[in-house]
Amino acid sequence: MERGYAAGGYREAMRRAAEKLEARSKLTPVQASSLAILYVEAGQKDRALEWLEKAYQEHDSITVYIGVDPQWDSLRADPLFQNLVRRIRFPANG
Repeated sequence: MERGYAAGGYREAMRRAAEKLEARSKLTPVQASSLAILYVEAGQKDRALEWLEKAYQEHDSITVYIGVDPQWDSLRADPLFQNLVRRIRFPANG
């Protein structure tokens, strides 16, 4: 991450961290939400959405909070994100 930060700042460091974790995910289980977070921090919205969708499919508990967590603010206008939020909604009580 230090080299990534030196090469291009915070976003580059996050991109490199995401790529390393994604490579590791081929060998060992990795939480999809961890990759989604890294990619959103790297400014790679498409990759973040791909991994957020995987997190949803894996029933990752983080998906319950995407509708309100400010971490996902940069994705809110995206139709794929909006669709995901709609699919996560809990049924109304009573």
